[in-house]
Amino acid sequence: MKLHFGELAREFRRTDVARGNVGSRTRTNSSKSRIAAEIVTLLSLWRARGAHRRVLAELAALDDHTLRDIGVDCADLHWQASKPFWRA
Repeated sequence: MKLHFGELAREFRRTDVARGNVGSRTRTNSSKSRIAAEIVTLLSLWRARGAHRRVLAELAALDDHTLRDIGVDCADLHWQASKPFWRA
C-alpha cells in the first residue's frame, strides 16, 4: 500500500498514538522503516521527474519545425518542462 507523506503521518497517529502503542519498539521500528521507505520512494520519484524535465527542456530548445516533425506540440512541451519536479 503506497501512502503519501500526509496520509502516512495520519496513519501513524491513528494506529500508534490512538492505540497507546507509542512506546512499543517493534511497532515504532516498523513505522519508522515504513516512513523511511516512503521517503526513499518519494525522493526517487522526484529525481526521475527532474531528469525527465531536463530532457523536456532540451527538447524545448529545438525549433518548432523539428518538434512538429517528431510529433510534439510546442506549447504542451513548454508547459510540461516548466512544471516543478514535485508536480506530476
